[in-house]
Amino acid sequence: YREIWELGQRVQLVVQEERKGFGHAVYQVRKHLDGEPAVMLLGDFIYKSNIELSCTQQTINAYNKSGGKAVVGIKRIPVRECVNYGILHGIFRADRPYIMDVDRMVEKPGTDEGMDLTVGGECFATFGSYVVTKEVFDYLETQIKANMKNTEHSEIDMTRALMNTAVKGNLVGVDIDGTSFDVGRPEAYYRTFVEYGK
Repeated sequence: YREIWELGQRVQLVVQEERKGFGHAVYQVRKHLDGEPAVMLLGDFIYKSNIELSCTQQTINAYNKSGGKAVVGIKRIPVRECVNYGILHGIFRADRPYIMDVDRMVEKPGTDEGMDLTVGGECFATFGSYVVTKEVFDYLETQIKANMKNTEHSEIDMTRALMNTAVKGNLVGVDIDGTSFDVGRPEAYYRTFVEYGK
């Protein structure tokens, strides 16, 4: 009980008061970060590492080796499944072949577009773990301010913020040695139970 209570003293809960998209929800924590980068883990994924380092630690290590760039955990998927994920394209580094310098990111592309985004014949999807930097939050703020001026409000798009960061050369992907189980879709939720049952 004491351990749970002590952990609770370090947790701050932030509520998104309006439904304005994923990027808007993420932006709500900015005031608590004081310009520092933050690890972001998606609630509809369960992570399982294949090595001693957790999936989250692998993501943090990639940030530390990137020179302060934003990080997206990535995983290999069949091209036919690209319609369910954010897909990244870029070049893997020669000295660290598990780190990709990202130049494009597309949210749930069609199969044909997914083929255009393959790297070495493989498709790389978001793993569900991130390190979000001040630059990403700055772009989210720009979207929010622009949205307030428009008569037709649109959702604040996290992928657009990450894509903007990639265009400036400030986004890397890290090929996580592990599995992220998507429990946000019924068939994937079932598959998660089967895999953990093994």
